[in-house]
Amino acid sequence: MKRQAPEERFLLEALRPPRAPAGDPPSASPEALDGRLLYALALAHAVVPLVARRLQAIGARANPAAGLANREAAPFSKHLQVSALRGAYLERRLGEVLCRLSEAGIRALVFKGPALARFAYGDLAARGFADLDLLCHPADVPRAVEALARLDYRGDPPLERWRLEKAIPLDCQYALERREGEVRVEIHWGVVRPPFGARPDFDRLWEGRVPVAADGFEIPSPSPRDLFVLLAVHGYKHRWSRLGWVADLAWLAGAVERSSGGWPAVEAAGRELGFAVEIDLARELLRRAGGGSDHETDSPRVRRLADTVERHHFPPAGEPGATARLAFHLAGRPALIDRLKHLAALLWTPALDDLAAPRLPRSLFPLYYPLRPFLLLLKRRGGER
Repeated sequence: MKRQAPEERFLLEALRPPRAPAGDPPSASPEALDGRLLYALALAHAVVPLVARRLQAIGARANPAAGLANREAAPFSKHLQVSALRGAYLERRLGEVLCRLSEAGIRALVFKGPALARFAYGDLAARGFADLDLLCHPADVPRAVEALARLDYRGDPPLERWRLEKAIPLDCQYALERREGEVRVEIHWGVVRPPFGARPDFDRLWEGRVPVAADGFEIPSPSPRDLFVLLAVHGYKHRWSRLGWVADLAWLAGAVERSSGGWPAVEAAGRELGFAVEIDLARELLRRAGGGSDHETDSPRVRRLADTVERHHFPPAGEPGATARLAFHLAGRPALIDRLKHLAALLWTPALDDLAAPRLPRSLFPLYYPLRPFLLLLKRRGGER
């Protein structure tokens, strides 16, 4: 493994909750860091608030980036101010959304965004977020979309009700936007598309929910065990390209350990849904980050996956392309038949956005299956331009 720069080591330390009130001693003093590089790394991995908090914990008083030159500290201060204002604004919009859904008799869990920031980090400003992620029962999704239309949210892409109903068995989420992206709400009824993994039992998640105190209302959130599973699968889906997702697990780990069943319950829930590799990888990444789990995997496959993830963190490679994600996901499948099934599902099972272009009439809906390979090719060519 290549030697890490001081800024990279400092960022990794910032991901972990402090083990003592004073925090762990840093490996490098702020004066020895390149502030511009540190900010660029923190921005790429979506952990600017955590890095600023770490800087603050080792000596800052008025300036969240004390020890850095004023010119280099400015991006941290500005980012924190904007993030705090944006987070508070989105939380108010979340309150409106939850109220509207409740009035329509629709249950919704919040599994990232404000709920995760308050529940895992204990501070709305400690974790930045750009949208609101809700988890609903699949049968309630069309009604939820119609209910939020009354708050001026529109589907992205826009779909007629019959088209959305056809998409629910094929996909796992649908995005809504208000006022040209001012607020984005993602309605999930799963974490991955059904061909690539089982859906969680929403009724069971709802029964185990925990209330998270927000500003003037309560946010229904999955239990620590269920939230860990959802976040582990989400991170695997995106090849853990952001260290911010590892930080989420690190800050959630304490709640998991205190919850009923602890880590064995997490592993059992993962196995039940067919996500054993995803959970094992999440815990291995958490162990390597020093984030609260001492579980060391005995799977060479999982260790290789973790090595792949770590290689792309510094320098940050960003969201991997479709080919890199496919290679990663196939590497996680232990049996040849599972890899073949994954490829077949990718090639022949249409996704939600396929149903928006081309817009075939209802009578020709079955044609989306044989058209899927061509639609994939068009997407890839469009992404390369």
